[in-house]
Amino acid sequence: AILGGSGVDPQIFAALPPTANAAPVAAFVGSINTRNGVDVLFQACDRVAGRGQALAVELYGESDATDPDEFDAPALDAWAARSGGVWHDRVGDVRKVWRRADICVLPARHGGGMPRALLEAAACARPLLVTDVPGPRDFVRDGVEGLVVSPGDPAALADALQHLARDAALRERLGEA
Repeated sequence: AILGGSGVDPQIFAALPPTANAAPVAAFVGSINTRNGVDVLFQACDRVAGRGQALAVELYGESDATDPDEFDAPALDAWAARSGGVWHDRVGDVRKVWRRADICVLPARHGGGMPRALLEAAACARPLLVTDVPGPRDFVRDGVEGLVVSPGDPAALADALQHLARDAALRERLGEA
C-alpha cells in the first residue's frame, strides 16, 4: 500500500518469521518521553510483571534530559533495574529491533502523524499495539493488524500486552495482516 508522504522499502523491511524468544519481546522505538506514553508503558509493564506474565520490554530511542517531558538516563536505568526492561538508546539499524521483537508497542498520548516505527514493524510482520490517537489509529485496525487501546491507560495497555504475550498465534496473524 502507498501512504502519501510515508513508506518503507519492502526490500529492506521484509516480512520476518516469528521469533524464537523464550519470553515475548515488546519493543518501543521513538523518543523516550511522556508524549509517547513511555511512563504509561512503564506502569503497564509493572502490572504485567505483577501478574506473573513473562514479557521483556525493550526501549530504543534517545532521551533529551533538558526536555521536561523526557526521561534522563538515571530514570531509565532505574526502570530497567526494577522491571527487567532494557534501554538501548538510539539504534543505527532498526531492522535488528524487528528481528528480535515479537510486538511493536507505541502508547502515544498524542497524534503526531504516522510514526515510521509502525510502518517498519508492520512491514516486518510484527503486530502493532498502539493507542487511539491520530496517525496510529488510522493505520492499525483493532484486531486486524494489531490492538488499539485508550491513550494514558496503563491498565488497558497491560491487558493488551498480556493478551499478545500469551498468544503466539494471534501475534502471527496480526503480523501477517
